[in-house]
Amino acid sequence: MGLLIIILFIVLVVGISDKYNKNLISNQNLELKPLIKINEKIKAFHIEDEKVYIFIEIENDNTQLLLVHDLKTGVRIKRVKLK
Repeated sequence: MGLLIIILFIVLVVGISDKYNKNLISNQNLELKPLIKINEKIKAFHIEDEKVYIFIEIENDNTQLLLVHDLKTGVRIKRVKLK
């Protein structure tokens, strides 16, 4: 009976550790593809559901963009011109 309790406890600990290790980001640096240009200024960003939303303002012509990049690869998924 004691052996069964120890085995169940080990399974529980392994299950919990696997659950929380999947949520950790191994690479803290994200290289955006394509890169943000020099005249583009990042105003804000938001991370949600494996995506990075970046609000950018282009200084030359006051254009505002919303860029969506994949959090794991850095590849641009979407570009929306707001203004």
